[in-house]
Amino acid sequence: MHWLLILALFFAVTACAGLSGFVFLRLWRTPSRTRRYTLNVLVMAFSMAYAFVALEVFFYAVYVESMNYAATTGSQRWVDLYWHPINSLGYRDAELTREQVEGKKLVVVLGDSFTAGHGCKDYRDRFPNVLGRELGDDWAVASVAMGGWGPVEQYEAVKSYPYPPGVLVLQYYINDIHTAAEAHEFKVVHGLELPEGWVKFVTDWSYCLDWFYWRYRMLRDYEPGRNYYRALLEAFSKPEIWQTHAEELQRIVDFAERREIPLLAVIFPKLVDIEGTAPITATVARFFEERDVPVIDLAPRLDGRRRSDLIAYPLDFHPSVALHREVGELLAETIRAMHEAAQNGH
Repeated sequence: MHWLLILALFFAVTACAGLSGFVFLRLWRTPSRTRRYTLNVLVMAFSMAYAFVALEVFFYAVYVESMNYAATTGSQRWVDLYWHPINSLGYRDAELTREQVEGKKLVVVLGDSFTAGHGCKDYRDRFPNVLGRELGDDWAVASVAMGGWGPVEQYEAVKSYPYPPGVLVLQYYINDIHTAAEAHEFKVVHGLELPEGWVKFVTDWSYCLDWFYWRYRMLRDYEPGRNYYRALLEAFSKPEIWQTHAEELQRIVDFAERREIPLLAVIFPKLVDIEGTAPITATVARFFEERDVPVIDLAPRLDGRRRSDLIAYPLDFHPSVALHREVGELLAETIRAMHEAAQNGH
């Protein structure tokens, strides 16, 4: 549909330019200061109009970026273009058949939008897929993840997963506490300030103007969801909420223990505030360590690195492709070590 709008705009500008050319070449030929001034203004106006059409094509078809909440016009376009494949279970992942699993060690990666690969154009660039390539043909890796999931949804998903995991990887992010917070009537909302009125009309209509609008917001030191993360930090400081959250995590630990499935946790900090969220990731890491669950807390590893190297896009704080690759390789190294230790009876 937007291509039709772009074409209509292009032909409208061209028609106006043609009509103006006819007027100046055939009807208004007598030189004058007014004619020269009007001609210069029209040339500039039509040049700007064609430039706008070109930019609209660019931001619609060439450069499309995602955002944390997929709330902008451009980020919704990103989802339309890249959020695939969706398998029969509803996850963004390739279809995994029983024949593909038989005779292999199956790693099930439980997670949220980090695991699902928000910000990764190609789902094969995600850390679960990197993990699968690193482990080799004797292994199979499945991504069981959806945006917004926490341990409550992840527990239900792994219980109903059709193939028994040989290894379970739990990807944790600091907003996983939101269900526990809501259970105690502590509201955690993303607080994203979306445009309203005529600004909303313009940004909904134009991918180009939508991009420039959010860059303007960034210049004003705007961080999407800043109040949301403040609320999360407060939720972690409340003992009753943490206790409920720990019980949610414990159900996954107990599930793995009952079925004798090796469990590994990987914890992501807020990638644009690693130092500020490191105490949270350390708390969660201690929870797993106290239960003898191998855990990778990425906060110490990533601290001090450039923000641009870690995140997918300027307004999307999900992991970059490079970070996905690093995490996948790190998980493969850890799982191989766990597997060798198990084979040696340790």
